[in-house]
Amino acid sequence: MERLGSDAQTVGLISWEAPSQCETFTISFVSSEGAPATTPPSVTVDFLDPAPILRIALDATGSVIADQVVDTGLVDRLFVVDSIDGGVFIDLHLKGPAQARVSTGESPATLQLELQPGLVDHPNRPVVIEDLVLISPMEGSDVDSPVEVSGYARKTSGGLVVIATSGDLVLGEHQLEPAGEVGSWGEFRTSLALDPGPVTIFAGEDLGPGGLEGVTVQMTVG
Repeated sequence: MERLGSDAQTVGLISWEAPSQCETFTISFVSSEGAPATTPPSVTVDFLDPAPILRIALDATGSVIADQVVDTGLVDRLFVVDSIDGGVFIDLHLKGPAQARVSTGESPATLQLELQPGLVDHPNRPVVIEDLVLISPMEGSDVDSPVEVSGYARKTSGGLVVIATSGDLVLGEHQLEPAGEVGSWGEFRTSLALDPGPVTIFAGEDLGPGGLEGVTVQMTVG
């Protein structure tokens, strides 16, 4: 949905109701003056494949909240992330298959998301730790080269490192700078050209003498 002349600058509160199988999420917006916005921003909603994530991309520049535990029947938690491409997105990490319907309201500006149980399940899950979420690649996946490595991290001044290894051999290493400001969740994305075979991907911080701190996944490059 594209909106012209929206005064929605920031994602405000996110609330939800889950009285039965239909779960309703309501997102409010704040103007640059700090008042409730009247017109919602442009929005795009997609299910990420193959991750069990519903992504709501918004033409906004910030958020009052960074993440929330949801723990309803369909949603585990949500993250509000600064996008590499500009704006922010809200990722709802799903517990199981779901289908979605989105509507918007004005004066005040709101976005309402209705979720109901769906049919297509995704058995694999992104790797989530306190300050990092690795969406791609997924544990045990079979992928083609180049391999996309993507997710988001709570941004620090130290940046992020992605390392591909096979046994003791380092196949590739990239230094990344997640989007957004320090302290917020920022998207990262890179690709690695890798030869076929089993590969381990690490994403996280290089602490120097303290070693590496982050997440690892095992996969096979076809």
